Amino acid sequence: MKTHSIAVAGNTTLFVRDAGEGRPLLFVPGWTFGHDVFGAQQAGLSDSHRVITYDPRGTGRSPATLMGNTYAQHGDDLAALIETLELDDVIVVAWSYGSNAAYAYLRAHGHDRIGGLAILDESPKPMRDAEMGWGEGSAAELSAYLGMLRGGHAEFMSGYAPTMISRETTAEEMDRILASSQSTEPHVAWALFADGALADWREEARAIARARPYWNVVSEGHKDAASAWLSENAPAGKLSVYPSHMMFWEFPDRFNQDLRAFAAEGGNGS
Repeated sequence: MKTHSIAVAGNTTLFVRDAGEGRPLLFVPGWTFGHDVFGAQQAGLSDSHRVITYDPRGTGRSPATLMGNTYAQHGDDLAALIETLELDDVIVVAWSYGSNAAYAYLRAHGHDRIGGLAILDESPKPMRDAEMGWGEGSAAELSAYLGMLRGGHAEFMSGYAPTMISRETTAEEMDRILASSQSTEPHVAWALFADGALADWREEARAIARARPYWNVVSEGHKDAASAWLSENAPAGKLSVYPSHMMFWEFPDRFNQDLRAFAAEGGNGS
C-alpha cells in the first residue's frame, strides 16, 4: 500500500491510498465521506487491479480550503489526481454525491483517459422536478435539508446514516461510518450539499453512456425512476439494483464481483 499527497489548486493537497497493479479503479466517496469507506474494495480488488481511494479536499487527511468547495473544483481535483498518477483507461467508481465530481470531470476534461464509469446510487440531476422523477428530493425538500445543515452535519448524518444500510448495524459499525462523515469540515459539507443540489449532469450521463461502459447501481427505492430515465437516455448502460445506498460496504463480496465484471468490459478504444 502506497500513500500520496497530490497537489491541487488552491495551494492544498489530496490524501491518496494506492494499492495493487492492473487496470486502475478510482473510487470517489460520497458527500462528507473519505477514502476509508472503500476499505473492502481496496483490500478485495487489489489482487487484480490498481485500486485508488482518496479524501476529497476538506475531508479526512486532505486539508480544508475556504474557496473551491464546489463540484467543478472537485472535478478539476480528479483531473490532477489522474494526471499525477498517470492513470489511463481508468474505471471511475463514484458513490452518491461523489458522482457530481465524476460528471464535473467529464464536462471539463472529457473522457479520453476514462475506461468506464460506475455511478453508485445517484441521479445525474439530484433535484427532482416534473421532468425528472429520479433524484434525492424536490426543491423544497433539498432546501429544508440545507437549512438543517447550517449548524453542521453531525445531527443530520446521525439520522440519515442508518437509512443507508438495509440491515441492523452494530454501534461500532455506525460509529465508524459517522466518524468518516465527521472528518469533513462543516462549511465544506454545507457548500457541497448546496452545489450538488443544483447540479444537472444529464448531458454528461448521456454522452458517457455512448462513449464508454456506463454502470448505474441503485438502491431499491430508486429502481423504478432510475430504470425509466436510463432506458430512455442511456440505453447502452448497465443497471443493477441492491437493497441499500451503501451497497459496496454492506455487500462487499457481491459488489466486488460485479465491479470486476464491469471492469473487464470495453476500454478507451471501445
